[in-house]
Amino acid sequence: MTIGSVYTIMRRDRNGALYWKGDKTDWLDILHRIGKRLATLA
Repeated sequence: MTIGSVYTIMRRDRNGALYWKGDKTDWLDILHRIGKRLATLA
């Protein structure tokens, strides 16, 4: 598998983290919400 084909399957978020296009769960949204909540607690 070439790097090019990996990038067609995966996407990068703003932080450069890779995640699967096929994953229906919006993990980024969940993680951002958790991050914001932790930021308010810190």
